[in-house]
Amino acid sequence: MIKIKSILWMMVTAVAGSFAIVSCSSSDSSPVPIPPRDNTPVDYTIMFYSAGGENLDCETENDLLKAAKALQASDKQVRFIVQYKYSTQAGLDKQKEEQNYVPCGVAGGLYRFELLPSHINANGVLEYFNENMLYGSQQQNSQIYRSDSITSFINYCQRVAPAKNYILLFSDHGSGYAVWADYPKTRAIVSDKFQGEKSISICDIRDGIKNSNMRHVKMINFDACLMNNIEVITEVMNETDYVMASSHISNGGNYTELVNSLRGADNDAIFEKNMSSYLNSTIQNMYNSMTEGDNNAKFVPENTPKRCDWLLTNTAKFRATVPTAVKAFTDKLISEYNAGHFADDDLQKAANNCYQPAVGYSLYDIGQYVHWLAKGNANMNDVAATLKSAMENAQVCHYYTNKVLEDLSSMEYQKLSYTVNLGAKVGGLVLLRADIPNSAGKISCNESNGYYYYYTPGESTCELDTEEPRDANRAWDNSYRTTAFDKTTGWSKWLETNTHFPTGNPPFNCP
Repeated sequence: MIKIKSILWMMVTAVAGSFAIVSCSSSDSSPVPIPPRDNTPVDYTIMFYSAGGENLDCETENDLLKAAKALQASDKQVRFIVQYKYSTQAGLDKQKEEQNYVPCGVAGGLYRFELLPSHINANGVLEYFNENMLYGSQQQNSQIYRSDSITSFINYCQRVAPAKNYILLFSDHGSGYAVWADYPKTRAIVSDKFQGEKSISICDIRDGIKNSNMRHVKMINFDACLMNNIEVITEVMNETDYVMASSHISNGGNYTELVNSLRGADNDAIFEKNMSSYLNSTIQNMYNSMTEGDNNAKFVPENTPKRCDWLLTNTAKFRATVPTAVKAFTDKLISEYNAGHFADDDLQKAANNCYQPAVGYSLYDIGQYVHWLAKGNANMNDVAATLKSAMENAQVCHYYTNKVLEDLSSMEYQKLSYTVNLGAKVGGLVLLRADIPNSAGKISCNESNGYYYYYTPGESTCELDTEEPRDANRAWDNSYRTTAFDKTTGWSKWLETNTHFPTGNPPFNCP
């Protein structure tokens, strides 16, 4: 599934109109029937939660077709439950024009159903998304970005498709924990045009799982761009055993292979082995034949091979060591900085040399950054080594495309880990967007009431005298400092201290 141009869909705006909007409540007041079957728990139930994102409906249907091909009637090992909301009519029309696509469902339709092999007709085409599968009365006005909507779906899956293990699969556009899109919580994944392009906050994913009857899942699969982010992983590390995600602009996976990889995975060792094989195959057989998409077209020559990675994290190992190691590193970093033990040139080299997986986002590889900071100050070596070791130990597997391997081969530190928000304090502001001018004289927003602001240049929501009550939502205390990552590590203290904004970062080396 092509997860490109996610920056366009992650910008959150106000919902127009005067009608009342009601979310899909956790009461399941309009449950969708599942065909009768033996409800003995299967090994795995995949819970697929997605929206069209205005340009992904066609790709989503193709993904579901692939999954259906792997499912078997009265399957004792894997079941696949879907909640999907279609794009607007304008989005569907554009896909029809560009891809000759005719949707199976209706614009704004919210559907729940069990994906079955019987949905594939004699011509190999899926037949589903019928009126009996519509869920709830709100339809296009349903607030699928809310935590109670996620809770409702999880409880529904547990009731109609009981399993020994559950996989929560989010599929659509993603932006990692992109602080500059906070309203007030970062909208990280699954964009809904009907709700002003609001997406699901990673905090709401956490709460959606925690407040469900299930409370915990085997794996969260982020089938979307930029979600291999340390703020994201830390937020959900207590609600899942594993996280599957990419730091780059991703293009999905092969759901036939994903479903088959769960067969026989009846213990953690086999699960990790099978998921590793799946990700390796995805990189080798799918991504290595791709080229960079439109999102990076102006920064790379035409037909440049695809840059992508996929990582599977063991969250038990992650939470045992990584947040503590980040805190120790952050505390030491600030102490050394305040003591004057860093040269400005070394701090700027660290900011400029850390790997940036995608253009236009404030997400940079934390392992790369840590390496260069320690290179500039030997006093950082011990805490840097501990942190890099902790992050490597938490990774069950990490696969890169050939182009990324080529990039890393020419870099001093030849590994990637997790992305982290990185920026600099300029005047009274913490600047996080890569396209913000690195000059206090060009900043149009000012510090207000002790808050730090982060913004897109020229964006009207940045104006502090606006009549809309958005300035408080963009306050540092109301967003980044509320994350589990910052509460544990104090990373925001470094963002408020550091004055060296990253520019010219590999592999794109953008100004």
